[in-house]
Amino acid sequence: MPRPPLLLAAGLLGLLGLLTPGAGASTIVYQGGPGVCTIDPDTAARRTVAAEGRVAGITRDGTGVGDVDAAGDLVQLRLATGTHTVVYVGNQPTMAPDGRSILWWVSIPDLYGNLLVDVYRFEVGGEATGISSCCCATSHGFLDAATALVAFPPDSNTKASSKICRIASGPGGSCVESYAADPRGTHAWPTGSPDGRQILASVSADPADTTVFDGRIALYSRATGTLVGDITTGTDDSLPAWSPDAKRIVFDRGEDAIVVHTLATGEERILARGFSPSWGGLHC
Repeated sequence: MPRPPLLLAAGLLGLLGLLTPGAGASTIVYQGGPGVCTIDPDTAARRTVAAEGRVAGITRDGTGVGDVDAAGDLVQLRLATGTHTVVYVGNQPTMAPDGRSILWWVSIPDLYGNLLVDVYRFEVGGEATGISSCCCATSHGFLDAATALVAFPPDSNTKASSKICRIASGPGGSCVESYAADPRGTHAWPTGSPDGRQILASVSADPADTTVFDGRIALYSRATGTLVGDITTGTDDSLPAWSPDAKRIVFDRGEDAIVVHTLATGEERILARGFSPSWGGLHC
């Protein structure tokens, strides 16, 4: 199912300093029960940053975070250059790798009573702009700092498979290029590799149910749009994120476990209990 809104309490005011990585270090930020937590994926050193609240992401270099204020009204991008805010009403804010833009979705009725899912993008120095609208459940992510992705479910009318699209960045943007399609189920939460050559996404097990955002984690080639392979084979994996060196990924399993997967060996470790992970910092 679509994930709930991410709301953050004031306890993250000091998070930026806590996340600045040392040489060779990296950090995973995630939702741990009612609060926000960080964990080192190599040492498993864990810190509760806020007893209550939700986090929206971490920059790829590990020096900035994104969150939503306690009232749920403002997205805050806490970067090394300062904090930037934008009025926010929506769900699942997702921060770009450089921290300078953020995506979220809102659901609103059209003139005929149908529910539309609109994706908005905010960039530092600009305003929030609608970049996608669909009478269907969509999810979103970033290929790189500049390129927004939206995952669309299968279309029962046209018989088209679920697809991951590059979305135009301007007002009223639409799918300008399809990066991947998969007839096996519904794509969700696409995210590009650090070099931009591959895309991770979850794929649901049932193509008939277009509102399920959990499934297996699959890897696609950006250049060819073809499936490289399934990283996992379960039915409740979601919200994948790359390690900064692209050798590992992290995802949540059943909204209860933060799982780190080594791509070369297939080794998996449950790192913590929680969901909505994001990975930043260096790893040597």
